[in-house]
Amino acid sequence: MRRVHQVRTKGEQLEVSYDLYQAFVRDHIDEEAVWQRPSKVVHNYPTISQDDWETFITYRRSSEFKRLSEQGSELRKKLKYGSTGGRDGYRKRDQAHFKKTGKYAERHENWLNMRIKLDGSFKNEACKNIADIITQGSFESVGTEDILTKALGNAEHSSRIRGQSKFVKQSQYFNVAGSYHENAEVLDMKRQLAALEMTVQELCAKHGINRETMAEEHTAPTVDQHNSFKASCTLNEK
Repeated sequence: MRRVHQVRTKGEQLEVSYDLYQAFVRDHIDEEAVWQRPSKVVHNYPTISQDDWETFITYRRSSEFKRLSEQGSELRKKLKYGSTGGRDGYRKRDQAHFKKTGKYAERHENWLNMRIKLDGSFKNEACKNIADIITQGSFESVGTEDILTKALGNAEHSSRIRGQSKFVKQSQYFNVAGSYHENAEVLDMKRQLAALEMTVQELCAKHGINRETMAEEHTAPTVDQHNSFKASCTLNEK
């Protein structure tokens, strides 16, 4: 019998912890009822015991957690561009754009949309300046240097793509969008396929499914004493 463990990245662990905190704890942090696992947690995360949940709540009510939260809030205020979309905003904005127009947005459009407030104005003057640069004339992309990279003035980091969800890799986006010899319809179809692949990856990560081995079973996240809930997927093969 072989056991295969799917290791979650730190970001994924924190995402589960964040989602549970936002949904069940934040608005009830000072209430006694918060110590009892909500029925949805019991159903969706059966491996999180009552003891695990109490450990989670204890940390979220600690002075250390409050200090880190305040520190994070201050850091976000100092971001040059920031965003208005919250966590996982790029994917949601891109999907909304597709439903509205039938096409996926270019990443510079996504980037700008994430920095527009409800009243239609930009989050700050720096964001407006980037929008002005992008809308001035045309720009021929070369590799990873497109109009957004040019406007921001610095190259893409190898581990991320600005204006896209965290699950989109450079090889997925730029290899799809960077061919100048294919017509727009084919390019848009390829981008849709890349977006579907991204969605599959997100679902697998969220539910603890190991795609390589087509998991026969998976377990829900278990709690870490301090930082996050950790999820793993265990496969048994006879």
